[in-house]
Amino acid sequence: MKGLQGERLRQAFKYFDTNEDGFITPEQFKMIITDLAGHKLSEPVIERLPTLCTLSPGQKISFSEVQAFINVIRDMDMVERVIREATSKSKDGRIDQTDFLNYSAASTRYGLFSPMEAAIIFHFASRGDPAQQRLALLDFANLLDPRWRSPADVEATHVKPQKGFLDSFFQSAYNFGLGGIAGGFGAGMVYPIDLVKV
Repeated sequence: MKGLQGERLRQAFKYFDTNEDGFITPEQFKMIITDLAGHKLSEPVIERLPTLCTLSPGQKISFSEVQAFINVIRDMDMVERVIREATSKSKDGRIDQTDFLNYSAASTRYGLFSPMEAAIIFHFASRGDPAQQRLALLDFANLLDPRWRSPADVEATHVKPQKGFLDSFFQSAYNFGLGGIAGGFGAGMVYPIDLVKV
């Protein structure tokens, strides 16, 4: 499966790299990622995918950056493990890219993540804010959990109108009535069959 996904990535990049300069536009990058791995990302991360071009000069995205992003998505379980352990061992509960890379190299046999992959992880975890160098575990939530939504979005969806006693009573009576009709219909359909058996 890993080889198939890698080939799909190469073919998609080649398709969008029409002038063969080794770069694609941020919108094309977003199309590739949402097609290959959109189900593994939260909505805020998907919306900010085009901002990856800010990590390198030129406002375009190279194949190595696309490959690094796919590697981060593929190894998201390991990313989460390293982040959780590194933040728990940090004095202030926060880590920066160097802490992440050092802990990753120390906790595994081989360094799993390149500096480019660490830069991608911290870019999306900090929501593109260059002032945030040291991040806490909670800051990584939008990258680690595909179901993550901002607290403002969650509050807006959880506001439900309160039902009064009469609304609940009439809803229960309605459901009871429908159940009675369905039960009577079922019994009426089965009764002739029971008569034939006797």
